[in-house]
Amino acid sequence: MRGMLAVLSIFVVFGIASWSIGQDIDEAACQQTIKTSCTTCHKADRICHELGDTDADWPEIIKEMGEKGKLSQEIQDTVLTCLTKAEDPKKFVCTK
Repeated sequence: MRGMLAVLSIFVVFGIASWSIGQDIDEAACQQTIKTSCTTCHKADRICHELGDTDADWPEIIKEMGEKGKLSQEIQDTVLTCLTKAEDPKKFVCTK
């Protein structure tokens, strides 16, 4: 019984943690930031394609693109959050 409660507690903690991911994402801000910061240099299709790559190293990609585009650290952090913490980051970038 005690072991079962421990396992249940772990599931509850991880369930709450995974539920909270994406809850604090401002979708409008994500769309606007990506539109004004990322798609000025390349098309949204490129980002959309990269989002399908599970091996994409977003921190490194955003750092490199941020340096090339002279983006502030705040904008880089916003884009990183939008693309890595949102439940469905494709909705900020990909056309249907």
